[in-house]
Amino acid sequence: MCCAGSLRNCLAMAGNCAASRVTAVGAPDVNGVVTLTHTGAPVSFTSDAVLLNLGPKDSGQRVAYDVDVVKNVLRSTALWNDNGAPGANAPNPIAPNIVNMKLLYGIDNGGGGVIWTQPTGAWSAASVHAASISTLNKIRAVRIGIVVRGEQCDKTLGDYTWTLFEAPVQATGTIPAPAPACGIGNYRYRVYETMIPLRNPIWNPIS
Repeated sequence: MCCAGSLRNCLAMAGNCAASRVTAVGAPDVNGVVTLTHTGAPVSFTSDAVLLNLGPKDSGQRVAYDVDVVKNVLRSTALWNDNGAPGANAPNPIAPNIVNMKLLYGIDNGGGGVIWTQPTGAWSAASVHAASISTLNKIRAVRIGIVVRGEQCDKTLGDYTWTLFEAPVQATGTIPAPAPACGIGNYRYRVYETMIPLRNPIWNPIS
């Protein structure tokens, strides 16, 4: 990744930052300086730009996670190819018996905390996928909640109502249990929640 300006600005994501693929490395000159040839960056860089090594070309990824509601499978889909360009890739199954998944974004409130925000409007999946680095940098953490189904069907069980998170961003739903056959509600369910910080203090904006 290249970033125009000082390292301080780069760590703060305050400059023009972009991912780029190195295609060639020149021999060192008399001062030990090498010239890198790269491609794929949507912006131009000057001689004061800073270069950060993000690793091999296939290690940088942007991944989408969702639930296949027909097969009840949690899956991941890579949105980039190994050159860092958008690509149409097949989803990979991660875990079975996942009925639903919800998330909240912890948006920087400017006072050292976050505002838990539902993924709608300016924070919908489409908006986040197209967002700039400065916008993505406002997301400090993500809360994830999942509804997990057991393996054993039980015809005596009734409708199951699940609740994730708390007001005012609470999410609820009901899984019906048709009788007498085993329907999707005739299983035992549990809900799980966790919070994932997205950056340590070093990578938070420096002001």
